[in-house]
Amino acid sequence: MTRDTHGIGRGVVVGGGLIGVELAEMLHSRGIEPLVLVREAHYWAGVLPPEEAHLVDRQFTENHVPVRYRTGLREILGDAQGRVRAVVTTAGEEIACQWVGLATGVAPNLALARTAPAVETDRGILVDECLRTSVPQVYAAGDCAQHRRPGVGEVPVEQLWYTGRMQGETVAHTICGQPTPYRRGVWFNSAKFFNLEYQTYGQAPAGPAPGLTSFYWEHPAARAALRVYFRAAAPHAVVGFNALGLRLRHAMCETWITQQAPVAKVLSELVAANFDPEFFPQHEKAIVAAFNAQFPQQPAVLQQRKSLRAKFREVFK
Repeated sequence: MTRDTHGIGRGVVVGGGLIGVELAEMLHSRGIEPLVLVREAHYWAGVLPPEEAHLVDRQFTENHVPVRYRTGLREILGDAQGRVRAVVTTAGEEIACQWVGLATGVAPNLALARTAPAVETDRGILVDECLRTSVPQVYAAGDCAQHRRPGVGEVPVEQLWYTGRMQGETVAHTICGQPTPYRRGVWFNSAKFFNLEYQTYGQAPAGPAPGLTSFYWEHPAARAALRVYFRAAAPHAVVGFNALGLRLRHAMCETWITQQAPVAKVLSELVAANFDPEFFPQHEKAIVAAFNAQFPQQPAVLQQRKSLRAKFREVFK
């Protein structure tokens, strides 16, 4: 990217996912004017609810990165040397630029599989639970693999680095004579939107989902937010989290989801999940107060945070 953007004045990024914001940030860090085109009404509409998307949009604004929502790419225009000179949007606007980054999704690479007609494919290379393809002794793992029967709440094609690593380990066990079904476990992802950290665990739909409800808290300055998803029916088991500007412990969130902990219990124990540095602002009291105001029928009682002195006593006793 450094070579291709050398000496340019403006770059256009098409797409509003994680790669799109990373491309925009890289342009911005090099002093190149970025412009982001997003087809949806708000950032990453297929993943983030509007409230969380608004916090990301504030990051674009504060870093002087313009975003055109409800706007897509119609055409890329070239100059006499075959370089980009402009794009035409779906609104018919021509925007001068010298570089275009496409971040509109990931498509499995099937080029190798198509050289062997016996390998069955769909969107990706079709695999069973041990990641075996339709050809004996041939396996597929990572972005190119498509699960024939994904688990409940799981997707056929997984496009994260850690799931690719887990799939590689699964195949290694099977090749070494220990057939091992692939089990991803609780979904997890993390990213950073300029200065805003993001984590998600479990089921975290962008919109209403049958049988689920959610609690949302946002800092008054829009610098941090937490959404907890839980089942509408008692005992209101937690199924997922969105955290922005906060750091939650992976193991704690996974335990709550796996054990189907009631939401009031999770909010009461929220201190245990805090992974921010010692002297960062702590928001648990405000979060629990907001939860109790929204859901008075199932109030949470926040456990006390251990003082630094108490922690030292535990370590050195």
